[in-house]
Amino acid sequence: MHGWTAAVIVVPILVSVSAPRVGRPSAFARGTKLRRSPFQADIAGSKARAARGGALAEAWSDIVLAEGGRSEYVIVLPGEASPSEEHAANELQSFLEQISGAKLPIVNDDEPPAAAEIILAPSPKRLWRAGRRNKRLGQLGVRVDWEKLGDEGFTIRTIGNHLVIAGGRLRGTLYGVYTFLEEHLGCRWFAEDRSRVPKRETIRLGQIDDTQIPLLEYRDTDYPCSRDADFAARNKLNGTHPRLDEARGGKISYSHFVHTFNSLVPPDEYFDAHPEYFSLINGRRIKERTQLCLTNPDVLRIATETVKEWIKAAPDARIFSVSQNDWRNWCQCDRCTAVAEREGSQSGPLLQFVNAIAEQIEKEHPQVAISTLAYQYTRQPPKHVKPRDNVIVRLCSIECCFAHPLATCERNASFADDIRRWHQICDRLYIWDYVIDYSHCVMPFPNLRVLQPNIKFFVENGVKGIYEESNYFSRGGEFSKLRTYLMAKALWNPDCDLEKHMDEFLEGYYGAAARPIRQYIDMIHDKVQEENIHCTIRTPPTSPLFSPDIVARAKRLFDEAEKAVADDPQLLHRVQVALLPIQYVEISQGSPRYRLRGDAFVSELGPERQTLIDTFARVAKAAKVTHIREGSRGLIEDWLARLPQPRRGHPVLELVSPTLRVQIIPSLGGRIYSILDRRLYTNVLHVAGRDDPLYPGVGGYEEYSESGYRSPGWSEEYRLEETTSGSAVLVARLKNGLELRRSIVLAADEPKVSITSTLTNRAKDPRTACLRVHPEFSLGRVDDAVLYMRRESGTWSSLDLAGALSDDPPRGKELYFRSDEKPAGEWMLVDTAKKLGLISSFEPREVEVCLLNFSGAEHRVNLELWSPERQLAPGESLSISQTYRIVENTVPLLGDLRLAPAG
Repeated sequence: MHGWTAAVIVVPILVSVSAPRVGRPSAFARGTKLRRSPFQADIAGSKARAARGGALAEAWSDIVLAEGGRSEYVIVLPGEASPSEEHAANELQSFLEQISGAKLPIVNDDEPPAAAEIILAPSPKRLWRAGRRNKRLGQLGVRVDWEKLGDEGFTIRTIGNHLVIAGGRLRGTLYGVYTFLEEHLGCRWFAEDRSRVPKRETIRLGQIDDTQIPLLEYRDTDYPCSRDADFAARNKLNGTHPRLDEARGGKISYSHFVHTFNSLVPPDEYFDAHPEYFSLINGRRIKERTQLCLTNPDVLRIATETVKEWIKAAPDARIFSVSQNDWRNWCQCDRCTAVAEREGSQSGPLLQFVNAIAEQIEKEHPQVAISTLAYQYTRQPPKHVKPRDNVIVRLCSIECCFAHPLATCERNASFADDIRRWHQICDRLYIWDYVIDYSHCVMPFPNLRVLQPNIKFFVENGVKGIYEESNYFSRGGEFSKLRTYLMAKALWNPDCDLEKHMDEFLEGYYGAAARPIRQYIDMIHDKVQEENIHCTIRTPPTSPLFSPDIVARAKRLFDEAEKAVADDPQLLHRVQVALLPIQYVEISQGSPRYRLRGDAFVSELGPERQTLIDTFARVAKAAKVTHIREGSRGLIEDWLARLPQPRRGHPVLELVSPTLRVQIIPSLGGRIYSILDRRLYTNVLHVAGRDDPLYPGVGGYEEYSESGYRSPGWSEEYRLEETTSGSAVLVARLKNGLELRRSIVLAADEPKVSITSTLTNRAKDPRTACLRVHPEFSLGRVDDAVLYMRRESGTWSSLDLAGALSDDPPRGKELYFRSDEKPAGEWMLVDTAKKLGLISSFEPREVEVCLLNFSGAEHRVNLELWSPERQLAPGESLSISQTYRIVENTVPLLGDLRLAPAG
């Protein structure tokens, strides 16, 4: 069946069905605001020819395509058919045989006309170049407005004994075949592993006049289940992510999809010699997490040449991205700032830069479009500059609420205003939309009711292409196949009956379990509507959406669903995969409620929690779920390993000196849970509360073996190698082949902790390593905190954290210090209200980066130390040695400091 390997639902239908359309375009064609069908037939001429030659029957009589496993019809294909048109003919032949048992021959249009034909009529532009027109359309007296059909539009029409499917030369004829099979014969392609092909004794067609032209030129999502070539073609997805080949019409391909500034002008290649190419931030050029200086002519020249090289390397791509990196830090130089102020937005310098590249590219490659972003700090449109005709602007909805329609939710008002303003100045406006929770991709995300209203809102505001970003990084996302199917339907026809498509999918994919699953979907969507609960791409499992009654009702409905399909292992597995989101909420909400009892953290929960975790892990593995969130730290195996295990306690190692008591949990990343000043009875470390699902395995002092946040080292079990009352040595072998060894020593005569950590490559081949020390401190309110940093000159600079915390982002504010901006081996955190201080001292040559991360909401300040990132040969090591000293009264100490001049 031409590569189609999905399971098939056989639905016996013994009665023939006539098409409901009579002499007018379909409802969808009317929805496209066409005033007439682009397909025009010369009916009188057809009748005359039928009367003369007997080849054509009465124009409006029913057509019997097949009956009793036999057919008089042939499928007619042009002699110069493209791969997609040949595939269309093969697909039509295959599915008609599956439906009726009749295998229709495929013939060339050079052969004499038959009495009964299905004519696949592609756009004649290619035939004109070959000196030919479409023979069959000419013989039937049919005229087609090919320009209106474009590359993907089609018309399906019955004329006498003939069925004509005429479409655009790229994908139109193929899409016409699939639409005929779907809308007129009842085929459905729900997912890569589930389709429905009805069985019919007789295929009888009434009059058909069905013209469809897509409103969106680009229709894309990136669920792994959407990438199957047959699924994507049959559901008319044409974006860059599906594996669409030439036979399936190809696709609209991007090169360098997004966030390309570092690829256009690589900092590693240019920064050392030309720091002026990159962002000026607070008076200095930065290399890490930088953007480009968009008003620098050399940057424009280099970026333009880079795009030209990309075009040479990817000749089939039609869109090339020139877009900001995925962080902030736009250039603050005088020239960039002047453009931004004149335009009223950071989109001003960006679009000016992109236009300049697009102008040069157009001269050599008029078929290419340059794509950029309207994203976060560039989301608002500029006042004056407008995108060139060969520029695509992708407007991103990342900040929005996705539980309610974008057009009406009060939290989305600024985005709605932005899209309307972009529509006024941009002729090729695309949307980068978000359809999952990226911090919890397995968790329920009640947006099924807003998918269609949002797509219609986009189209109403001039959008030409939509990319629905999903959990591209893993299978098993919440209702991933249902959501993919619904998005495909709405992207092709924003006015489709999406409720009908949902019900058909649920029945086709879940069988007898469809009814309770539909009740569950309605219940959770009713909850957000009735209680006006907002959901973003970072909504936590603690959201009021997941109240105890909702979780309990969901479990009851899934119990009913499982019972309904208990005798069908395949359907049962699908239901259990659909249950994973609720189980994820249960696990995430259900902290084991550890308490420190004596010398160990002990869970207060029984074995039922472990049973839940084990069930979740088993089903997720079978469903090939690899991630529970975006990014390398979202691996499901790591998340499961980090979950507190209720059937096991976590011993606490306690070190004591006359002034300090330090508590360490070796089995939870060897983390230091507490550094308690016994004089003040104050723990200077910040730790999570008991309601945190990972408590006590989060917060405090931890270390990583790579530069990534929570890379290996932070959660593994450490072995206690040596210990005394005031010292300990812990060792862990990590999954990346490195060994992390940590020595902790308390001073006998002052409140000071000395820590020496060493990373060693225990693998047989080189490994990339970066020792990242990640302590979280809390001396009091961040509003009262000042950070002092010693300089090489012996003076100290100061940073008022309250003043630097004007926006207080949810993940904390970050400041990186490198090179001469890095403290000269010492920095000090002071709570000015309590007169309490903490001094962090380190060996400067061992540390490449000092990272300050602080959050007023969490009353937390992190003083991180990063070693240089290095390739370690087998047996090679790198280390960081440091101390932390608590100062009870900082007044005398601050009085002795020589402060550097402000600024």
